[in-house]
Amino acid sequence: MQSIRFSMVALIVLACASLVPAQGRQQRSASSCATREAPGLLGFRLGMHPDEVKKSLVEGSLFDSRISAASTVGSSAVNIPAADLKDETIEGVESVSLTFLDNRVSQIKVTYNSASQWDGLQDFFARESAKLNLPKPSGPGALQGSGGNEKYSVRCEGFTAVLAYAFGVSPNIVLSDTAARQKVDKRRDDEAVEVRETKTRSLPLPRRGTDPHPAPPPQPGDPRREPY
Repeated sequence: MQSIRFSMVALIVLACASLVPAQGRQQRSASSCATREAPGLLGFRLGMHPDEVKKSLVEGSLFDSRISAASTVGSSAVNIPAADLKDETIEGVESVSLTFLDNRVSQIKVTYNSASQWDGLQDFFARESAKLNLPKPSGPGALQGSGGNEKYSVRCEGFTAVLAYAFGVSPNIVLSDTAARQKVDKRRDDEAVEVRETKTRSLPLPRRGTDPHPAPPPQPGDPRREPY
């Protein structure tokens, strides 16, 4: 009888263990989507040219003076305060930060000045993910962080979205172009390789007839030491 009970307990344990990987797959799939076209944020979209961005501003003449110079990998950035946005887009918004790669928007970050328009953390994630046509977070493993400082990350076809709610202080949403991120990473890797190769080429060559790896000078007690 005891052996039968032991066998039944073992079967139950194995069955529960087999459910863990499946649950993990469900949680991971909840933070991904098959959407190919990235949504817009306050009229801004990934891939926009700077001239298109200016059309979304009350006064586009200040844009050129605020955008940073292009980096060595071809990226630049600009922070747009809410006052520069058109009236219909500024409710609750603190600023919009745009990153460009090769004169195309590769990342959009919208920061809100408070969380008063949402009924807590769960409402923020549910409502904003629905606006972006993203799957709503579900399950205990959908959010990263704890205690009111959580993030919800979604990986889609061609872009990623991250919604962050840090105790209701300056909630924000970030959309990033996956292909642009990969280009930047590759260019930085190539740049690092080029720097290493340049340093190697700049090292002085040993003079003809000299040993490029000479032995250290003899020390007291060394049998190679020359006699007096």
